[in-house]
Amino acid sequence: MRNLELRRKNLTHLVAMLGIVMLVLSFHQAAVASDATQQLQSAVHRLTARLSSDEHEEGWRRYLLLNILETQSAKGEQADLMLLQTIHQRFASDADGLNHPIFADVRKALANQINSLANASVGDIRYAIANAGNEYRAVTISQMENYRDQLLVELESLKHFYRAELSSYKRAQAFYTLQLDELTEFLAGIEFELAPEFSVGKMNSIIADVKEKLDEVEKKIDALPFTDEEDSPTPDDDPDEDEELSLEPPSPDDAEDTVGDLEKEQKALEDRITELNAQRKAIAKKDLPRARLRVETYGKLGAYEDGFSEAAKDYGDPYFVSTRLAFMRFMRSYRYGTEDNLQEDFLKNLDTLAGAMEDFESTSSRESIAEVGAALAWLEDAGQAPRLVTAIRSRYSLPNFYLSISSNLINQVASQTVRETSRLNENIDGRLARGSITTVGHALVELQNDPNQIHASLRLLADVNTSTYLQQGKVKVYVDVNGQAEGRRSIFANVGGLYANDPQVAANMNSQFLGTNSNLDLVNRIASKQFYKGQQQADVGAAARVKKDALEQFATQTDEPIKNGKQAFAEAKQKARNTSNYLPELYAYSQTDKIVLVGKKSSKSTLAAPGLPAQVGTYSDVHIRIHDSMLSNYVDPIFAGRKFSADELKQELEGLLGTTPGAFKPAENEADVGEDEEATDEEEEEVEQFSITFADVRPIQFEFDDNSFAVVVSGKRFSQGDSRINEGMKIILRFRISREAGKIVLARDGKAEIEFLDPESKSAKAVAFRSFLDGQLNPKEGGDDQTKVDLPDDLIPFDKIEALKDSDVAKGLSLNQCRIEGGWFYLGWAYVPGRQDANSIYSMPLDLPAIWNEATIDQIESIYTPVGQPAAGNIVPLR
Repeated sequence: MRNLELRRKNLTHLVAMLGIVMLVLSFHQAAVASDATQQLQSAVHRLTARLSSDEHEEGWRRYLLLNILETQSAKGEQADLMLLQTIHQRFASDADGLNHPIFADVRKALANQINSLANASVGDIRYAIANAGNEYRAVTISQMENYRDQLLVELESLKHFYRAELSSYKRAQAFYTLQLDELTEFLAGIEFELAPEFSVGKMNSIIADVKEKLDEVEKKIDALPFTDEEDSPTPDDDPDEDEELSLEPPSPDDAEDTVGDLEKEQKALEDRITELNAQRKAIAKKDLPRARLRVETYGKLGAYEDGFSEAAKDYGDPYFVSTRLAFMRFMRSYRYGTEDNLQEDFLKNLDTLAGAMEDFESTSSRESIAEVGAALAWLEDAGQAPRLVTAIRSRYSLPNFYLSISSNLINQVASQTVRETSRLNENIDGRLARGSITTVGHALVELQNDPNQIHASLRLLADVNTSTYLQQGKVKVYVDVNGQAEGRRSIFANVGGLYANDPQVAANMNSQFLGTNSNLDLVNRIASKQFYKGQQQADVGAAARVKKDALEQFATQTDEPIKNGKQAFAEAKQKARNTSNYLPELYAYSQTDKIVLVGKKSSKSTLAAPGLPAQVGTYSDVHIRIHDSMLSNYVDPIFAGRKFSADELKQELEGLLGTTPGAFKPAENEADVGEDEEATDEEEEEVEQFSITFADVRPIQFEFDDNSFAVVVSGKRFSQGDSRINEGMKIILRFRISREAGKIVLARDGKAEIEFLDPESKSAKAVAFRSFLDGQLNPKEGGDDQTKVDLPDDLIPFDKIEALKDSDVAKGLSLNQCRIEGGWFYLGWAYVPGRQDANSIYSMPLDLPAIWNEATIDQIESIYTPVGQPAAGNIVPLR
């Protein structure tokens, strides 16, 4: 066994598949949900970043159950409360080193999250909303000061980190962009003052209530019938003598008030409004210094917030993310804490939430769940009804992304068989042993069931055969020794890193006497007797030697790949910082047949998936399930409520898509502007002035259903030159994936639909503008449809992603599922090694309703019928 050398390059593949998963996991950000979840995710990411460069990382990761903590923090409001409590006990223990501030931050965040989840048990959501009005809590000065102090601590940590990690040039650039020193000084000098109990905002609400009562009274007066006094002729009239004067009719059955009573009430309400207006004016004058200071302070905070937003494009390290979150928490607390009439706004948002929840639970509409998210964001920002907010997110904001990689694929790529023969020349118990050792080793990855982390066992199975002879004097005793050695080493991994247990090896050997080189029967009988007398001890000794050699080799050959894998993972995380803002919160776990990555992309104003994806029967080696909320949530912060000119929108979409969208490319019938046909200034100005102001809620929404998907663009204002359209409209574009002439294409599915957000309110100008949009988006029959584009073979973008170009694994993936239904997009690939060079059809079950329609199947099923399957069976693409 001393010469059993598993090739290091090949053995590294055992860790490589885990490395692929870990590389994907390294691109993550804290999903913005409740404050408690937000703080825990931020603290955990910062801890794992700090430990990645620590020599004791594996020990801390194992002792503090960090892999499990990373999963539970990523789950947010769906976390397991008991597991969080168990982990908190580890952080609260008296182990040496746990008094470091980096551990204290996580310990505090864990306590906050445990408290938040423990108090979020709500049975009937709508009943809880209806009774949440008494949960209003005013923001106090001490709370604002506490958030300010937390931010100051975060700023000092960020400064310390950048001084230690960044070059002098980058450090100066970061300090300048964020104005860290100036911000620290500004925060320390803020003076907090609450609005008076009867503020201008409060008076406005009271006046609005009185005006509402006045409107009701005036409506009652208008509804009363005419009296004889009102219809009696004036002295100047010349009534017909035969005409009977009108008599006062009886009052309506439900009307007890007379005209006089109503007029008195009307006068009293008008006087009351006059009085309240005078009081409001006096309050406004007295409160003017505080109001001006508030506007000035909030304006400066807004300028600093712009700096953080700009820096987010270049900085994604956990210290920056944590500081930015702390800044936003303080900014919100200052805004709502100094608000004039927070309680009234609280009640209005509760009403909005109640209506949206009722609509969502009855119709499951995407618009209503977006309204729920917007109302939750206000409550969260204002620090109101935290129990209700957490309960709704826990129930209706589930993961919206799943990626699984099968153990079959992992082992086809990573497993290996090693066959080696070596010479034996040793002295064993005073006797010379010579011969040959043949070892056949099988190395593979075995996944274990673990819902909180990836647990993979590197396994070595070795068959050992030794054909040897023992020589004592002139006599040679021929012996065969056969047996097995098995080695195991467990690896535990998650988003923050990985660690490995020490390897374990067991061996079992069995020897067999084959005879001697002597022709004397007596010598053979004596040798046989001596052999079997010491066989058991010899087998034990042989097993011990095999175990020792195998353990030594197994440890050596796995230590280096694991070390290299950890180093590559740390480097990938470092490189991924600048892109971390674009990816969801992720965690991973393993089952015996696959590794699963779970992601959730949400925000304060948006929820993730309202339910779980369906179970699908088609087996895929790589399987993706993505909910339409993930895509919608990506574009929300980019477009919500913002105004874009045509050029700005083009630039934004080019940045997102990496190419110019078809809608912005010039039509084929438009000639290029030549030297003699230069565009006039007026024409250029007109193009530059076209703009759209996107809706505040769900500006661009994706909808997956019926094996197609829709993109819904909502704008609340439009402009073109001097023309303004203030009526909101939404444009619905539907697309379908299909196969045409052997290519997979994305094509428009029907005409673009243009609808008014408020059908009851539309002007002639808006109707004309809608007709203009209809002409632009729905070309006449025979026109060029620029939305039809070819998609990559098997939907794998080899030309877009550098890592896929030379990947034999990616080239071996064959699309076998493409289904869109119920808000989910299901994609699956089967791994067919070497299929790109195969000349024969590889039969596999397919689930491609988004690509194959019934008419197509009827036409081609006789061609694409797998061997042994009836014609109506699974369809197999011709390669």
